[in-house]
Amino acid sequence: MTPEEMETVKAYRKPPRAMIGPLDGTTRTLSMGFGPGEVHHVYQHEGVLHCVTYTEGGDLISHLRGETMHMESLIPMHALNPELCDFAFSMKMAEAGYYPVFADYDHSRSLDDYDGLAGFADDPDLDEVVRPAMSPEPRR
Repeated sequence: MTPEEMETVKAYRKPPRAMIGPLDGTTRTLSMGFGPGEVHHVYQHEGVLHCVTYTEGGDLISHLRGETMHMESLIPMHALNPELCDFAFSMKMAEAGYYPVFADYDHSRSLDDYDGLAGFADDPDLDEVVRPAMSPEPRR
């Protein structure tokens, strides 16, 4: 390394992580995806973003929520189901440099089938989960 290269390395600053908030206030699903044995659901409700992860059997794993969230925390480990993703939300993610992997398109399902709460609206335990034990850096 040259002295100039060393100065370049020392001066490098990682860009801040991009944040996102609700798109327009209406309750709706923004994305649904999956990882090994889990379902990953991002939705907005009453001006708050929710990122819920649960087992394929429906048991709650985690529920993160906030008026704004880091974009990288909203991308599932494996892939998103494109037919269950909001186009405007997906474009915001792509414009900020976050490119989720999409599974094959399933024409038998529709985003209209999900109200943004995906069956958890009547689950009193959902609001009790604040932040599960997880690594401090969101997965990307």
